[in-house]
Amino acid sequence: MPGSPATRYPDLYLLLLTLAAVLIVYLWSMPRTVVLEDDGFFILAAWFNGIAHPPGYPLFTTLGHFASQVPFFTPAMRVHFLSAVFGALSCVVLWLIIYQLIRDRFLATTGALTLSVSTIFWSQAIIAEVYTLNCFLFLTLLYFCLKLRDSGMMHLGKGSLLIVAFVFGLGLANHWPLFLLASPAFIPLLWPKRRQIIQAWPVLLSGLILGLLPYAWMVYRSQMQPEISFHGPIDDLKDFWFYLSRKPYTTTDISPSAGLEDKLRFILFHFRELVSQYGPFGWLFVMAGFVGQWRWKDKSLPVALILAYLGNSLVLILLLGFDYDRFHQAVFSVYPLTAYAIGVIWLCAGVYMIRELPCSGKLPTYLSRNLVYPAAVLVLATAFMANAADNYRARDTWAEDYARVLLFPLEQDSILFANGDPVLGPVSYLTMIKKVRTDIRLYNDKAVLLPDRLYDPISVKNLVLSETVNKFVLSADKPVYYTNYLPHGFGIEDFGLLKRMLVDKPDNFRRTTLVQTYLDYIEHILELPTLQDRWERMHRQLLLTN
Repeated sequence: MPGSPATRYPDLYLLLLTLAAVLIVYLWSMPRTVVLEDDGFFILAAWFNGIAHPPGYPLFTTLGHFASQVPFFTPAMRVHFLSAVFGALSCVVLWLIIYQLIRDRFLATTGALTLSVSTIFWSQAIIAEVYTLNCFLFLTLLYFCLKLRDSGMMHLGKGSLLIVAFVFGLGLANHWPLFLLASPAFIPLLWPKRRQIIQAWPVLLSGLILGLLPYAWMVYRSQMQPEISFHGPIDDLKDFWFYLSRKPYTTTDISPSAGLEDKLRFILFHFRELVSQYGPFGWLFVMAGFVGQWRWKDKSLPVALILAYLGNSLVLILLLGFDYDRFHQAVFSVYPLTAYAIGVIWLCAGVYMIRELPCSGKLPTYLSRNLVYPAAVLVLATAFMANAADNYRARDTWAEDYARVLLFPLEQDSILFANGDPVLGPVSYLTMIKKVRTDIRLYNDKAVLLPDRLYDPISVKNLVLSETVNKFVLSADKPVYYTNYLPHGFGIEDFGLLKRMLVDKPDNFRRTTLVQTYLDYIEHILELPTLQDRWERMHRQLLLTN
């Protein structure tokens, strides 16, 4: 009779326990409602099976739509949980990679768990974001390339190459810029088998096309006029390139004022972030493992790991033209997620090097072998304790509270221009998914995300926004409010958190009206302790200075 699963697959139960442990931590800590960053945008795109912001992220939004239909949790948590699943699966694949390199189950387990509770990885695994899926696909492809390197071509066959190409295509269909930047890591691993791989190009092309099919679905779905479509229908190749190339974010990615000093400061910022990822001691073992990897017999592996790390960190910094400010620090901080996963491989290699200390005469053999496991546990435990406070967000209601306060005093059947990411995502989530104040019609000054648009953001040229807004307001015959800034030619009644246009007043007229609900809210956020989330800290500062 065949053996039990535990006998036939000795690591299966250990992998399942790792998966379960990570998911339990993420469920315990994840927000129950919408938060800032792009969380609201992805929840909305998933819920309505729509199109997210460029480059569209069709793989994540399609999977998110299925997740949003699960009859458990809140609508926000359903999509948060999708990120958690891919975060946990990333840890499982990392377990396999570490074990293949080091052959130590205990280190593989503690390494996988350390990634799960590292600062940035944990933060992205509990909200609706694409980065854990990107990490999972990259690590999966890295694992397959390691298997290709270590196995004969006849053993793996064309089916394995088809899987490799398919996963590569899926990676491009999720977050192509980050995935592509890390892809040079696969070249040194596959270089010895380059002739066989080139000969199998029809198989590779077929797998790649299959992996890219989510983009075809994105274009097709955009023609159905879904309720959430960030820039509207994709009508031709020009529109598709507009999405794929992230053209709307050109001014965000490249700032005219950014220079070499900004890049150097971002490099230092990144290394400070690296030091903080794995608790107070983890970075020491990362450095030790980075140095010690060159002692491995196969030098293609350290080259691959370094290329992967650099692609999503220093190379990305050199390509981006970010000003070194708090906003761009927050934007950039999540990009090196794959690099931090590579850091865990080095971390485990560094811990494993304790075994080699007897060779140098520094420690007796029995002591060095027994120190490996306490060192690994120390790193894991201190990483969890250092990062839990920042990432425990089960009671985080900042974004929803703000959106509710903003909507509450508005007149019946009002029009609100929800301008700015901290407003647009949370307010749209409340009105369109939670069905709060459904009488209010939402617009955006950039004509993005929402079904009601003043203009087509893709095709329109030489738009004079103030003229478009003026015509719309005069024809609306309803109270029109807006947050932040909106050009127009009317007087203003300023309520603090938002403003109302007064069509019967000249554009130099300004009246300030105190709303008790808004005053109470400002007093409340003044009394709050230091906020853990970067985006919430910036948002609070913005509210208090306006």
